Amino acid sequence: MGAERTLPFEAIVFDFDGLLVDSERLVMEAWQSAARELGFEVSHGFFLSLIGLPLDQNWGMFEAEYGDISNRAEFEPVMQRNFQTLKANGVPLMTGVPEILTFVGEAALPMAIATSSSQPYVDDTIASHAIEHHFHSVHTRDQVERGKPHPDLYLAASAAVGVDPRNCIAFEDSTNGAKAALAAGMQTVLVPDLVEPAPDIVERCIAVLDDLHQARDFLSARLASAPEPSQP
Repeated sequence: MGAERTLPFEAIVFDFDGLLVDSERLVMEAWQSAARELGFEVSHGFFLSLIGLPLDQNWGMFEAEYGDISNRAEFEPVMQRNFQTLKANGVPLMTGVPEILTFVGEAALPMAIATSSSQPYVDDTIASHAIEHHFHSVHTRDQVERGKPHPDLYLAASAAVGVDPRNCIAFEDSTNGAKAALAAGMQTVLVPDLVEPAPDIVERCIAVLDDLHQARDFLSARLASAPEPSQP
């Protein structure tokens, strides 16, 4: 039997919000509308600084920024109510999600999710789009000691699929998320959503792409470039 083909990667790990689902805009509107109801403003720039971070860290930043005019105890229920209202009609998939999931599945490569969001929210959202069968495992902030930008979520994902992190490609939309994937040692691809990536992070990523259609083409080209097995 000849040698097996050596692939440039063996698994894919996806972020969730802003990468697979178009949720960041809904969350931003929920934060900003809650603030308006309570008589102050959450700036666009402040919200963007939260993207990619776990909610517990978001609250610490919120209280540091707005503690003199609001507090989490009064703000959080209003924000959560507004978010539930906004997502009642569903959280749409990002452009190119069905295509990239089908492509990776046909390539017989395991896929996982590594996200700062909560397990119930992620489970409900992927089930609403009937895409849960694509993922070998789902890793959420609830399951790890440290959220992004620490590498814990990505290390848990690589362990679950049984692939060395260096042989995983991570897709992220945010600088904070990319920091986590890079810290785990993964080959990291940025597909920015609301936030332009930091230049120093861009330099460390293997690609920066416009959407998941480009991501699918990128993966296809990488697989096509894999060396053929040597003949016995």
